[in-house]
Amino acid sequence: DDLASLDQSHSWDFFNSKAGLMYNINPSHNIYLSFGMAHREPTRADIKDAMKYGSNNTKIPEKLMDYELGYNHKSQSYAIGINLYYMDYRNQLVLTGKLSDVGYPLMTNVPESYRTGIEATIGLKPSSWLHWNRNVTLSRNIIKNYIENIDLYDSDQTWEFVGQQENHLGDTEISFSPSIIGSSILLIEPINNFVLSLTTKYVGSQYFDNTNNSERMLEAYFVNNLKFDYKLKLKGTRGLNLELMVNNIFNEDYLATAWVYRAAFADGSPEYREDGFFPQAGINIMTKIVV
Repeated sequence: DDLASLDQSHSWDFFNSKAGLMYNINPSHNIYLSFGMAHREPTRADIKDAMKYGSNNTKIPEKLMDYELGYNHKSQSYAIGINLYYMDYRNQLVLTGKLSDVGYPLMTNVPESYRTGIEATIGLKPSSWLHWNRNVTLSRNIIKNYIENIDLYDSDQTWEFVGQQENHLGDTEISFSPSIIGSSILLIEPINNFVLSLTTKYVGSQYFDNTNNSERMLEAYFVNNLKFDYKLKLKGTRGLNLELMVNNIFNEDYLATAWVYRAAFADGSPEYREDGFFPQAGINIMTKIVV
């Protein structure tokens, strides 16, 4: 909207590799160790928004070095998996909690950060008509020595842009990164071609910016969805799938995401702040026909 030129050119070369070892203890048990390197370039919107309004804060690609150690066990009636991981980042692209002028989530590079944790999965199949799959992840997601940049204006009366105010916050949790998430899928097939499934999801509390401020935190939520799936056989066709989904069956009130905008003033006026939240739908029903 300021008619500024956004012309720019970038050239990035990546070498993404992965290596691992797996050892089969016996046909039912195995352990593995892996290392992977990956890069991710900024999106078009990240690059474009970084050049708006006379700024020149072009995002750069992130680099990830991923270390994993795991164990799997499988039998006819159940399966178990445990995975330990450490993800070491350089210039990770993390969400700031801010939105662009057209509502796109803004990201920034942070020099050093990591994500580490344990993932556990278990699948049960006590009979041919009953399956129950569950998983949980416990993690720590940390930015090292985070420096926050806040828009700085001369005063809350004239709002003349001065520059950026830096706040050194030390180690902080990465935004939108809950330390615990879990899910469960219970599948029941009482008759042929008819499946009833109950999906349960738990998401722990999470910050919606990178400042570790409890005022900018989304509370944990627990949601259950029910699905009925029936396959109707029709001559001359591959069949017809009829699906009925009843989402959020307990009508849970929860917020899945949010945004924040903050501004500081050189004359010492109190900080300006706006918060926006996205409440999710209560109980709702959807149907689908797949030919």
